Amino acid sequence: MDTTTQAYLEILEKTNQQLSLWYNPYGLMVAVLTGLVAALAIVFAFILWRQQKEYKDAFKDFLAERKKFANSEIAKAIVEAGKVLDDKIIEADKQLKDIKDSSSKTKKDIEKEIQELKKSRESLQSGSAIFRSGGVSGPIYGTAASSILGVASGANSTTVWDPTSSVFSAVGKICGFCGTQNYPGAQFCFSCGNPLG
Repeated sequence: MDTTTQAYLEILEKTNQQLSLWYNPYGLMVAVLTGLVAALAIVFAFILWRQQKEYKDAFKDFLAERKKFANSEIAKAIVEAGKVLDDKIIEADKQLKDIKDSSSKTKKDIEKEIQELKKSRESLQSGSAIFRSGGVSGPIYGTAASSILGVASGANSTTVWDPTSSVFSAVGKICGFCGTQNYPGAQFCFSCGNPLG
């Protein structure tokens, strides 16, 4: 054999030896890098899950605190409305006692107003009992409290019930966020819950 063939055979044998190694260094390097990428992906996914869980818990706590505060404000408003109704009933009773003529239209109007105020008071008490017992999951916007507090019933209604009525003599604040007109003395909007400025 000549030297060129001999050199060629030696190169082929070296190549066969390199190919028959029990491990492939390039394959091993690719496998290690793939494992590192997978581990980093798992760690990243865990960090995202934990952060999402923390944000979710913080948001639940915020909502619970906001609901507790809103419920306390509603309870205060119900008490205030009850006091206003009681005062109006007492005032109307005094006016009724001052009227001497039993057949006058004014006396009948005052008696009618007293009856309406008493019905409103009963409605407020029943709504307040439902609210305190937890029968309502959110703030009471329905007939019991909202009609007493001056908010017209109805989901899309944004007008005050009757600001010139005997129940309230002043108009409430208008919410700068949603435009709802609230009952006098309200600190938060009945519709959206934002603070009234």
